[in-house]
Amino acid sequence: MRDWGQELISYQDFLSAIDSKKYSHYRNIKWVEQDLPQDKVSNLYVKSQKIKFRHLHLESIYFYYWHNNYRYSFEEWFETYWDVLKTNEDTRVVLEKFKEYYFDGADDEWFKRGFCARLYRTWISLLTQIHFQYLWNSLFPEKLEASASLDSLGIDARCSILGKTVGIQVKKISFRREASERRFGKKLKKCVDIFAEVPYLVDDPEEIEQKLKRGKTKSQTTEKLEKYLNLFRKNFLRYPNGFIVFKSDYLRTTYHKITEAVKNKVEVNTINYEKFYSY
Repeated sequence: MRDWGQELISYQDFLSAIDSKKYSHYRNIKWVEQDLPQDKVSNLYVKSQKIKFRHLHLESIYFYYWHNNYRYSFEEWFETYWDVLKTNEDTRVVLEKFKEYYFDGADDEWFKRGFCARLYRTWISLLTQIHFQYLWNSLFPEKLEASASLDSLGIDARCSILGKTVGIQVKKISFRREASERRFGKKLKKCVDIFAEVPYLVDDPEEIEQKLKRGKTKSQTTEKLEKYLNLFRKNFLRYPNGFIVFKSDYLRTTYHKITEAVKNKVEVNTINYEKFYSY
């Protein structure tokens, strides 16, 4: 049986130690941004299973950071994954075809750097939602499950609450955000009864504080920024390295609102993020 409280502590220590400045150069490396291949390949992390190549890196991240307790740095994870891709016959063939189609004649190291930068953005994003999962499982009896197959459907995690299957998406929100327009489609209906969008605030609170100090924003914008800042301080914690994590009380409030929605048999299957917090 997993000790979720201890695993949470270990995971938070890992997140707080990530040297984000070390990876800042990846922001400008965006030459491998094409859709990854849909070809089915061997799932290298689940025996006797096939998976789309485009989802295999997700499976790898879940395998190391969620299903197991590895605390690899990005370089360690990427090099491990790259070696697996290059040594397994069917993944190697699909990767080489992808490279030849979009970058015929390109230098192998140049391609690897672009591929690496692309996967870094996925890696750092997934670490956020995995923190949500560890924290949730340390707090509540209804344990979350998460996998690459669920992720490919837009479901970050799933659990059962009062007999209903609840899907959760950690939704990144900026104070400039647009209204959500997610529909409860057929694919989601097959997997969950209720879908909850849980907001995760991505703006740097220090930058917002500087904007407010300068006093050059319109009164309406100032009010909005102040609400956003208060919401951030109440529900999130920013580590010195810039990584933003969830606070326990935020998840308790989230859990309560989802549970109430299940009890009240909400007619709308999607709990929009604005139902949790608006500003």
